Amino acid sequence: MPTALLRPYGLPSQSTFSTMRPARAGPSMRTGVPSCTLRTPAAGSQPVDIRFAIPFKCHFGQHLAVIGGPRQLGQWEAAAALPMTWQQGDVWAASLAWDDGGTLEYKYVVRNDDLTVAGWKPGPNCELQLPTGSPLRAVRVWDTWDGGCQTVELEVPEAGTSKPALRRPKGSLGVLSKETLVALQRLAGALEAGEAAAAAADPGSPEALRADAELASATQHALAMMRAEEALGRLPRRGKARNGRGRGRGAV
Repeated sequence: MPTALLRPYGLPSQSTFSTMRPARAGPSMRTGVPSCTLRTPAAGSQPVDIRFAIPFKCHFGQHLAVIGGPRQLGQWEAAAALPMTWQQGDVWAASLAWDDGGTLEYKYVVRNDDLTVAGWKPGPNCELQLPTGSPLRAVRVWDTWDGGCQTVELEVPEAGTSKPALRRPKGSLGVLSKETLVALQRLAGALEAGEAAAAAADPGSPEALRADAELASATQHALAMMRAEEALGRLPRRGKARNGRGRGRGAV
């Protein structure tokens, strides 16, 4: 029944679909904990499934959570924030049943096992504006830790259909897909540079070591972007993660 239309952040508006953008910092923001204005849900409104995804590497024993003003997001209390689940490629995911068609302000927080705060996503809060007065089934939100890539997909009913179907407007490539292509191009370039460095220099030379480091970084980046596409449903899943119990690996 629903059909999703993708409108990446930064593209001109064509309808009543939402954009995602950083919220302006208000005077009540302190130590990274933002303020939020809640709206009363419309009578008879149906909950919307909001699905968050963000790539990030945590230290062992830490995990990500989504925090915000609504009760489901902990009302800005870090210990009560919505926990996220780790997936292969260091992508974290969480879902929220949201029954307000207005504005949702939130932020990502790094928590320790005892639910204390280890860190916050840098920059201002994220603000998700949902259309009011129009049917909406689900929202898929993709964020990046540095705020450089923000994508929102909406699933809305389409007359004459009986099953959900995701599609994009013609001629639109989404920010996430563009970044994925860039990551793959970077990986291809790193492979060529690594082969050239290995053939022209000693394996222990600074040039070869730099090429190896770039290849490792490009591989990890490309894998993270592909896993993010998978988490958002644009790629078929390859199976369950073996080590996906809400714990990441690597350094913050």
